[in-house]
Amino acid sequence: MPNQNLVNLYDRIKEVSYTVGTGNLGLAGAAVGFSSFASVYSHNSPVIYAVTDGTNYEIGSGVLLRADYDVGDGITYDTLSNRTPIRSSNNNNLVSFPPGTKEVYVTYPATHAVMIGSGIGSLQVPKRKGLAIWDSENILNYDSNIIWDGNFKSLGLQKTSPTYGIDLGGDGGVSSTIRASGYYVGSTGVYFQAQNGNEVSYTGGTQFQHFEKNRLDAHAYSNSLIGQLTGSDSVLQLSGVVNQYILFKKQNAGSVFAGPPASCSPPCQPGYPSFRNLVLEDIPDMTSIYATFTQLANASGALNSNLTSNINAVSGALQQQHNNSINTLNQSIASGESRFNDYVTAASGRLEDFITTTSGNITNITPIGAVVNKTIPSIEANSTYSTSFTVSGILANNRYAVIVSPSTSLNSNVLLSYSFASGTNTISSTFYNCGNSSSSSQTLNFYITAHKVS
Repeated sequence: MPNQNLVNLYDRIKEVSYTVGTGNLGLAGAAVGFSSFASVYSHNSPVIYAVTDGTNYEIGSGVLLRADYDVGDGITYDTLSNRTPIRSSNNNNLVSFPPGTKEVYVTYPATHAVMIGSGIGSLQVPKRKGLAIWDSENILNYDSNIIWDGNFKSLGLQKTSPTYGIDLGGDGGVSSTIRASGYYVGSTGVYFQAQNGNEVSYTGGTQFQHFEKNRLDAHAYSNSLIGQLTGSDSVLQLSGVVNQYILFKKQNAGSVFAGPPASCSPPCQPGYPSFRNLVLEDIPDMTSIYATFTQLANASGALNSNLTSNINAVSGALQQQHNNSINTLNQSIASGESRFNDYVTAASGRLEDFITTTSGNITNITPIGAVVNKTIPSIEANSTYSTSFTVSGILANNRYAVIVSPSTSLNSNVLLSYSFASGTNTISSTFYNCGNSSSSSQTLNFYITAHKVS
């Protein structure tokens, strides 16, 4: 059976047909100067055909059934079956042909045509080893920056002579960078070239594992990577194998992190620090700055005499200031009681006037509120939608400051533009879709508050 995904085109293939209706097209023989379908197509071959009676037409695909394939299958003449229109005079549907002569021939439909676009605008002339790129639904273009080398089985991107499976060239910028959600690394590993990152001393190498383990000095020393132990294994520990934390190890109470003790003969050589106990030699000699017992005794006697004199002098002055303050306080209390009684009498009258005046304004301060459930329908791109909410207590002739808040976020690109009291018991709001596509409908509660403005 022929490959149903392989369509062959042949020149000068045309036959006449007398088929009526939308059924299979019976082929009655080659037109003058043309060849029949059976001369080039085998049984059950897919065919791209066109048929017309001079008024109606149909372009589509079908399957050739040959009468000579099997004398026992009941097919007495060559037939195009499985008519599937691509374009037709009947709104691209099957055409019900009336009686009369029709021409049926092999064609190459424009909607399915593939063309090389060189010579059209900026489209390039293809070259050997170049890859075809669809520039439109029908036209192939060529990009000299993409090369396939069949000998090396290599794909070159910005690389005229690729030598790797995928060889990416360029200037090292974004166009020379690969971004992917993941990589599979095989047995060849990941190779880093020498002096990578402009580091002259870097010799390059291949990484076969997904990480390089952190190590402390015991491992480095046992593998001859360093010449002596530094003591880091006694002080530090690693949390794991990869993505590690560097932690201190627990030490005995009283230990300090310090360099070698100063019990050596100067000059002492530097050494690695460690956790250890303090020794006498760690404490520096500070006898030159210590105070002697005699100095402390003399200083304490002078301080005691001076302190006694100052206390006696200050205590008398303090008592006199205390007495004066008591007299002043008593006078202030007596005077204040008289002024307070006068103030209370005067203020009580003003308070009554204030309460009388304010009681008439309380109703203007109290806001009108409501919670209204509303469905906002789909809004076309860059369009507005206006709706109203029923809020009891709104009067048509009053002025209000209105706040309308949705109970949750509005759909993406939908904005609540403005709201106002539009009539008795009515608040109106306008929504705007600032996006490039229609929004979806949304049902939610709206919290509405209206303050009357004097």
